[in-house]
Amino acid sequence: MSAPALARASVLCFLAAAFAALGASALATASETRTDVHRRELVAQPRSASTNSIDGDAGAPAYVRPFVPPPDYAFVPVTILWDDANIRESKVRMCKLDFARYHAAPSVTPMVEDLIAEADCRARPPPPNAFDMTLDALEADYARRGCGAALEAGELEPSCAPSGLISHESRCGSTLFSNMMASLPETLIYSELGPPNAVLRYANMTFPERVHWLRVVYAAMARPIALAGHQRRMAERAARSQELLASLGEGGEGDAAASGASASASKAPAAGAAAAGAPAVAGAALTEEQFIAQGAADWSPRYLFLKTQHTTSLYLDVYQAAFPRMPWMYLHR
Repeated sequence: MSAPALARASVLCFLAAAFAALGASALATASETRTDVHRRELVAQPRSASTNSIDGDAGAPAYVRPFVPPPDYAFVPVTILWDDANIRESKVRMCKLDFARYHAAPSVTPMVEDLIAEADCRARPPPPNAFDMTLDALEADYARRGCGAALEAGELEPSCAPSGLISHESRCGSTLFSNMMASLPETLIYSELGPPNAVLRYANMTFPERVHWLRVVYAAMARPIALAGHQRRMAERAARSQELLASLGEGGEGDAAASGASASASKAPAAGAAAAGAPAVAGAALTEEQFIAQGAADWSPRYLFLKTQHTTSLYLDVYQAAFPRMPWMYLHR
């Protein structure tokens, strides 16, 4: 096994052990919190049953139906500008962040704020890689995807909710820990993103509203996972189609077509490497940009994590009410 592969396997084993050790106690605590939430008569349903239905498929639960994400699912929330008169009209800045590059070299942009600054997400007017939408529109998207139904059914749907939460005290190595997680190709992790903290700290909300809008914001943060899942399904479908065409090839023409497709596919990685500026000679040293380009190519997220700001550990009850089955950990020295 190569050194990078061994390092990645070690990180995966370490993270799996950490979350496994804390998972049981987290679920027990979540169960107690859920009882307290019911005592408060918490209701955080999607806006309406009609919003959650899709034409021609209204009989099935929304969260089990396939969802085809639009291209703007590469954009995630980076700031919220509150409208005190009407929360639903609050403006959310959506921006496209280079998570693949972050995965390839976490130490270059160790905090999500570094990615946001690099993309100039907060510029006015919005740059081409950003746009503004209202919380109301974000909630409509949340309901259309079936996220509300999934969470009410007790599911931690990866493209709607976090797979885990990292709370911590200040100056304890939490950023190093989150960057270790970022190095895993199936992980999307935010290191102290602003919008969840903005929801937790906004004064003009009841507890149930805070729970609901935290869910909506997290579903928006998970949009790249929904997009990556759709891309994987399309790639698998294309691969099966190619295999079927190859197996049904008629005579020499079919074999030649299959051979041509195979040859083209084998040339594609080489062409991609050349485009990324990879050296043609095996064993040649990679430049920093070539190393990052190669590392970014395998990023395809399936799981969402957040490292919170250390002060938001005081709001763990809100997280447990919003995501009762979510494992969490607390890092300290």
